[in-house]
Order: sequence, then structure tokens, then C-alpha cells
Amino acid sequence: MSDEELAAYRGLKLGFVFQEYNLLDTLTVYENVVLPLTLRGVHRAEADARTRDIMESFGITQLRDKFPGELSGGERQRTACARALVGQPSLIIADEPTGALGAALPQKPYFCFSRKFRIHCDKMIRPRQAAGVFILAGE
Repeated sequence: MSDEELAAYRGLKLGFVFQEYNLLDTLTVYENVVLPLTLRGVHRAEADARTRDIMESFGITQLRDKFPGELSGGERQRTACARALVGQPSLIIADEPTGALGAALPQKPYFCFSRKFRIHCDKMIRPRQAAGVFILAGE
């Protein structure tokens, strides 16, 4: 695979949730979440609908116009999870997706991952140490 083909594959088939969130500080929560769809050229109306839906799933709708520096660690983590899911990737690789959520919401990303991938997902593997989660989708 060429570098261009590999980059295209990653952009279309993989979603990532990084331990340090990797949100773009100059973009709002909404802009961070919609970014993968914008980069793919998804029509604006569809991108907006998908972004609103995933933001609602993660309980971050009210944070739409905030910047990452204005968010708590848990809010940043939920934003990163929403960004990973919005493009409906075949595989999500997440590094400690619940690490910053606190005791009240530790299962929220797993619930949303499961709910969003219920139809497409063959299985969900959650390591015992909760160091990451990999969702393998059947295509």
C-alpha cells in the first residue's frame, strides 16, 4: 500500500481515541467532532445531523461552542470519543477511553460504542485492565 492509500484507509476505516485526547485547541467541540466528516467531504447537512446525534449520545451537546481549554478532562474525553465514532469507522482503537471520566460515567463510552456499532459489530474486546478498547466491525 502506498502512503496515500494507507492514509485514505486510516481516514475511512479507523477511529482513534488518544489518552491525551488530541483535540485541536483552536476548534470548538462541534468543529472537533465534525472534522473527520469535513475531511471526507461529507455533505454539510448529513455531517451536521451525524455530529448532533453523536454529541447527544455522549452528552456534550451543551458544550458545542466551547473550546478544549474550557472543558474538564471528562468532557474532553467524551468529545474525543464522539469524534472517533462520528465517521462510523470499521475499527476503533482507544487508549484508556474512560480514564478521565471519573466514577460517575466510566461506562459511557463503552455504552455508546456498543450502541452505535450494535448492527455492524461482530464483537467488542475490552482488556481486563481497561487500557483500551477495540471494536471489530464485520464488513
